[in-house]
Amino acid sequence: YIHTHTHTMMLKSVVELLKWLLFDDKAMWVMMLLLLAAEAALVVAIIYFVPYTEIDWKAYMDEVEGAINGTYDYTLLKGDTGPLVYPAGFVYMFGLLYFATDRGNDIALAQYYFAIFYVMFIAVVMYLYAKSKVQNFTHTHTHTPYTRCSTCCCLSLFLVLY
Repeated sequence: YIHTHTHTMMLKSVVELLKWLLFDDKAMWVMMLLLLAAEAALVVAIIYFVPYTEIDWKAYMDEVEGAINGTYDYTLLKGDTGPLVYPAGFVYMFGLLYFATDRGNDIALAQYYFAIFYVMFIAVVMYLYAKSKVQNFTHTHTHTPYTRCSTCCCLSLFLVLY
């Protein structure tokens, strides 16, 4: 009886903790930190275990390299996927990544930079949820597809929100 009673009490404690985390506004910051840590761990696991899929990174680096080498005429800036269609802010942001990733050659490092941008973006979204007093933000969809490829979306959205 004592053994069963202990398990029942532990189960009730776990249920109460989950109720507190999910439905009590006082636990919002704790829940946000737990979700952010889980999201960061998931992103690192994806980068580590899922093979890289080339989408546009090489094209972006080619386009940025042209600007770095002094070509400012957009009609002459091209990559594997065609001409540069992004504004100058893109060239500046990816120019920094170009140099930070050994001229675009260290793709794994670039993925980790994007992981940092992504987690920072999610943190800002969570902060906005908390400040706007949205009830039960954990029930909304905040996971996005930035973790599978290196794109400028998460960095651009982060800068817009910042």
